[in-house]
Amino acid sequence: MRNGHDSIRAPVQACNACTGAPPSGHWASHAPAPHTSTPMKTDTNPVAAARTFHGWWILSSVFVTQAVTAGLTTYSFGLYQIPVAEEFGVSRSTVAWGLSGIMLMGAVVAPLMGRALDRRSNRALMLGAGAFMASCLLAMTVAPRLWLIGLLFVFGSSVGMAGLGPQAAGKLAATWFSRLRGRALGISSVGTSAGGLAVPPLVAAAIAAWGWRGAAVVGAVLLGVVALPTVALSIRNRPADLGLYPDGDAQPPPAPPGGAAGGWSFGRLARERNFWVIALVIGTIFGTVSGIISNLPPLVAEFGVESQQAAALLSLLSLAGIAGKLCFGAVADRLDKRLLVWSGMAMLVGFLMIASSDPSLTVLVAATGAMGFALGGALPLWGALIGDCFGPEAFGEVMGWMGPVMLPFNIVGIQLLPWCYDHFGSYVPGLRICIGAILGAALLLLLLRLPERSRN
Repeated sequence: MRNGHDSIRAPVQACNACTGAPPSGHWASHAPAPHTSTPMKTDTNPVAAARTFHGWWILSSVFVTQAVTAGLTTYSFGLYQIPVAEEFGVSRSTVAWGLSGIMLMGAVVAPLMGRALDRRSNRALMLGAGAFMASCLLAMTVAPRLWLIGLLFVFGSSVGMAGLGPQAAGKLAATWFSRLRGRALGISSVGTSAGGLAVPPLVAAAIAAWGWRGAAVVGAVLLGVVALPTVALSIRNRPADLGLYPDGDAQPPPAPPGGAAGGWSFGRLARERNFWVIALVIGTIFGTVSGIISNLPPLVAEFGVESQQAAALLSLLSLAGIAGKLCFGAVADRLDKRLLVWSGMAMLVGFLMIASSDPSLTVLVAATGAMGFALGGALPLWGALIGDCFGPEAFGEVMGWMGPVMLPFNIVGIQLLPWCYDHFGSYVPGLRICIGAILGAALLLLLLRLPERSRN
């Protein structure tokens, strides 16, 4: 990482940050001091002071890229099941393997992408991932066999989500923000929820008008016209590239643990307690919620909730998730992040306990909203914990290696509830297992050791 700049070039580079209406109180007014181990104060640059800190434009860009990729994959996948199954004469469960394939391939791609994000140009990687995903979507429209369509979808979506999704977005947010890292991660992560609200209706309209192949073309166009230009115009690797410090501050933040990029190999991570604590705790949360979301309609049907009401509960989860990402992200900069994770776990256990009884619709709605709020907060808290414990320079690789560790939790979580129903005639045993898992993860979190500045 280049930390020094020529004392003449730095103020000029600082002036190159994009312009726009700034959020209150965040100004990029100083350039980094040239090649000193102790931060040096520099004179205020009046031109740079009139500019918006470029980190806010970075967040806007990754908000867009996450909305497009998540909207085209996770949230819109179900819309393709019926038309693809009918065209090729296969069952819907056969088509559904495409989503499982993304999860499995993502566990392979994530560590590789994470390593590359820590060592190579983030903008180039994001552009390459987006172009690859768009090319795969276009190739799907002319592929003659279902297995080939599946491979194109799985490979294209896995690379696209790794390069344009939460992993790349978290890396950039952690690099460009230190003091405001939690808030930045919360804002950027809202993009996935926004994509779930905005993109599926567009995909559904495209399928109705032109079939699923036409919808794939629309997805490629969204990537090429919206996501890729946004990346090309705004993404920069680090604040020092523009003569700035994280958060737009006049001084650099305290040196993070882990040192320079590449300081956290997998061998070293495997011996690091914090790595396993974060991966196992967050993996338990994600796995539990994935199981609940994927089985929510049949679960609430046991309480007499109709399908339209179940769909409304899913929408409530998305909206509550947006609120959770923003709220947890904002307070993560001020409070001990372990307390915030425990509070989210309490909300999740509350839902599981209520779902294990015979709740009224009003109580179920309140519990679902609380669970969505907790799930929304888990994503920025995950990124904030990685940034605090391992530093922004190793963020991509650490998050990437956590992916394979957390994958079994998602797979087991999705299968647990329907397995319990098939064997016991009730979801209650599965819900109680989930409660025990969350309580165990809460105890495990006691072993996490945060840097002193992260507990203040």
